[in-house]
Amino acid sequence: MENAIGHTQATALKGRRFESLEEQNAFLMHWEQKWAASRIHGSAKRQVAALFEEERPHLKPLPLLPIQYFSEVERTVCDDGCVRVDHSSYAARPAVIGTKVMVRIFDHHLEIRNLRTQELLRTHHRALRAGSLVLPQSEQIFNPSRETQALFRQAKEIGPAAQALCELLFTQQGRVGQR
Repeated sequence: MENAIGHTQATALKGRRFESLEEQNAFLMHWEQKWAASRIHGSAKRQVAALFEEERPHLKPLPLLPIQYFSEVERTVCDDGCVRVDHSSYAARPAVIGTKVMVRIFDHHLEIRNLRTQELLRTHHRALRAGSLVLPQSEQIFNPSRETQALFRQAKEIGPAAQALCELLFTQQGRVGQR
């Protein structure tokens, strides 16, 4: 494919300028039909159109969606049932708290996958702003952990108002409120 692009640029398009993309495409269609398809390929010593017709039955249709680029990061499921990506938290169930998962980060969504098998566990739209929480109310964890108890003790040392605030946050938000 790269050779074909280079060949087209060096022959059909060399030194030419077009007013629009449509004009360029019309020229290339004419060039393809009248010159490129009928020429004898340099190394194959056969007509290009004939070679293409031999390959046509083996060609598969192009995918409907373009290639989607992503980056991958490894994350640990926190005790609130979420993984943190770009300063936002995303529900990771059915992944178990404390396990490592693979997160594929696309432009507009992310996928949480089993680290070992790459099985898709969860898909989320990317949060629009940092600090967002993408966690359904039904999945919030309300049973206290050792960290919860330690935070309550620290709040109690600060004073009764801090303790009351922390207990209220935990009552309303569960482990997510610990942050």
